[in-house]
Amino acid sequence: MILVDANQDIWERRWFVLQRPYLHVFKQSNEVEEITVISLDGVNVESNPDMESLLGKRFTFTLFTSSNSHALAAPSLKGTASMDC
Repeated sequence: MILVDANQDIWERRWFVLQRPYLHVFKQSNEVEEITVISLDGVNVESNPDMESLLGKRFTFTLFTSSNSHALAAPSLKGTASMDC
């Protein structure tokens, strides 16, 4: 899931495909056209228990890129294990 509106705490389910150095974001798993692409060049990944409490979601992490930040939530701890960018 990705946090799309922090003010209203709106999360949307998305599908992600990692093709280094990009993270492709799709609205549905069967779509061909991505809705956005996140460049992972120079990305910092932060996982923080305090952030999980603040967001009210488990298995959250934040991608900090040179131009933006993206709060994501995995369905399980296993879903976060491959995020060593």
